[in-house]
Amino acid sequence: MSRRLGVLLALVVLTGCSAGAGEPGPEPSSGAASCASERPAVRTYDDAVARLTVASFNVDRTGRPRGIAADVRRLLGRDDVDLVGWQEADTAAFARAVRDVPGWRTEIFDAADGQRQVPISWRTSRWALVATAAHPMTEGAGRDVTDHPFRPKWATAVTLRHRATGRVVTLLDTHVPNHIETGDRWGDNVNARAARQHYRRLADLLGRPGGVRLATGDFQWDHHDDLAARPRGGITDTFAGKARSSFEVLGLTGVCPSRNTRWIDYVWLDEPSLAAGRAGFVTHRSLDGYASDHRPVLATIALLPGR
Repeated sequence: MSRRLGVLLALVVLTGCSAGAGEPGPEPSSGAASCASERPAVRTYDDAVARLTVASFNVDRTGRPRGIAADVRRLLGRDDVDLVGWQEADTAAFARAVRDVPGWRTEIFDAADGQRQVPISWRTSRWALVATAAHPMTEGAGRDVTDHPFRPKWATAVTLRHRATGRVVTLLDTHVPNHIETGDRWGDNVNARAARQHYRRLADLLGRPGGVRLATGDFQWDHHDDLAARPRGGITDTFAGKARSSFEVLGLTGVCPSRNTRWIDYVWLDEPSLAAGRAGFVTHRSLDGYASDHRPVLATIALLPGR
């Protein structure tokens, strides 16, 4: 059975079932073709105390240095972006580019192998640094055990205070090992086993009670495929009750795939904050015109009075 046929059959089965409250079914994947002509969903909050826009962007470390630098300047040059979680950013071109953009600070983690891949940037006029951290997700794997080796994986984190309101937000950023799935099921390899652990550990970090927690990253598994198949240990299964992505809350309408025909770059908001009314998704979108083989994904989040 082909991957696309498998996804369509799963879609038919799920469509015929009644979904639980707040539990969306997958949208038709044909949305990838018409995304540019449609508008993303927008939610309004009358009691919002602040809004912030978070970007997740894989800058493609194999790209030309000039293209990497141009992508960095273009994204950080947008007035509507507050925070950015980067992936594949462990290059000299990236480090030079973020250093040269005024009004931004970038935390490049380098205490252990793999951390430099996932730095985080924030706009200093709007946000003040409170703390940083780096959480181990998986060990690396070499060519002796996998055809697709990867370095140790981390979830880096910055905790920031919103200058205008005093609200505190933590952003986690990560990059999951690749070559882990076949669309509707897990691959049978070291990478897939590492990714399952990676999902579990990140979901546990996001699901902790407390302040508002966000996450960005390249999660490798397409949202549409994962939501249709719901594999055990996959994204939908693992993050249930811990966090929700903008794709899950707002749908895919008007959001072009972040890489080729796949939605693999996510922005997350922790479930405890959603349930307590501390924060909520407003809208989201992806951006065209970048040199990277990924589109940046932007999600706007409202900070609410909450509990």
